[in-house]
Amino acid sequence: MKATPLRIGFFSPTINRIGGGEWITLNMIHALESKGHEVLVYSAEKVNPKHIQDFYGRPLHFNEINFPSYIFDPFNLESIYPNCIRSLLLKTRCDLLIDTFSNVLLPWS
Repeated sequence: MKATPLRIGFFSPTINRIGGGEWITLNMIHALESKGHEVLVYSAEKVNPKHIQDFYGRPLHFNEINFPSYIFDPFNLESIYPNCIRSLLLKTRCDLLIDTFSNVLLPWS
């Protein structure tokens, strides 16, 4: 019996700043895409597919990418509330939200 594909969102404002958390996020995206799920990625800046492919070793094909402008760096304290709102808005567009950035704060992620 084949499972119904889900729309899965990743709240990852810093996906272009490659590090350990981003590596795990890219692996999760790859695994979910290979199972036929639709993946949405929410980032603070336009995702650079070439940069990600160079780091990850293979291209990833997101179904949708949202990149709103940030006034402050996503890591700054000034971004806590805007990040909360953005995460909540993304949750309304997904069957499942994986918040790789602020999930310790937000009950919906």
